Amino acid sequence: MKKKLITAIVVCNGVLCDAECVAQQIRRADLVLAADGGARHLAALGLIPDVIIGDMDSLDPDLLDRYSAAEVIRHPRRKDKTDTELAVELAQDRGAGRVLLLGAFGGRPDHVLGHISLLSRFPGILEIRETGMRIRALQGQILTCIDVPPGGLVSLVPFPEAWGVTTRGLEFSLNSESLTPGTRGISNRVSGTPAWLRVEGGGLLLCSRENGFD
Repeated sequence: MKKKLITAIVVCNGVLCDAECVAQQIRRADLVLAADGGARHLAALGLIPDVIIGDMDSLDPDLLDRYSAAEVIRHPRRKDKTDTELAVELAQDRGAGRVLLLGAFGGRPDHVLGHISLLSRFPGILEIRETGMRIRALQGQILTCIDVPPGGLVSLVPFPEAWGVTTRGLEFSLNSESLTPGTRGISNRVSGTPAWLRVEGGGLLLCSRENGFD
């Protein structure tokens, strides 16, 4: 029997949009982790995380007291990883094969960049979800379906560069071409299905606009 894919959600201390869609996604997750101040978003939605992890420097102590049912894992303030990275590592250690970051944007710019950088550390596992946008890292030789309906938005961002990039089903196609730093791959659209992407090497971010969360 095929083993069930465990999906974890890490709620960061950024900005959450579309509260209804976010709440639905969180309720469907197998494991919910709040990265420090991300717990405030869950409180606003009336939800309880399975785990709160971090140095607790951005979380109201009164709010932490309200979450007596949650597992709390404290880390020192002086550390070489962000609370979000610690949360993603913990999710993976607990068997998650898919980890979604919510609230990854809208906070400190350095943390936002750090969240994007984490995608390349956990390719195939970690995704950022932001107001219908799905962002994931692709590394090395890979062939993947672009699961977006016709008219949907697709952007390919070299991270830092990719070669042998071929696309089908997009308005502007690539045929075994290289993507280097710049904006060439921004704002493409799906023109037909099936749409797919093949990369021979390097790395890129695949950003696709979805209708809410799947």
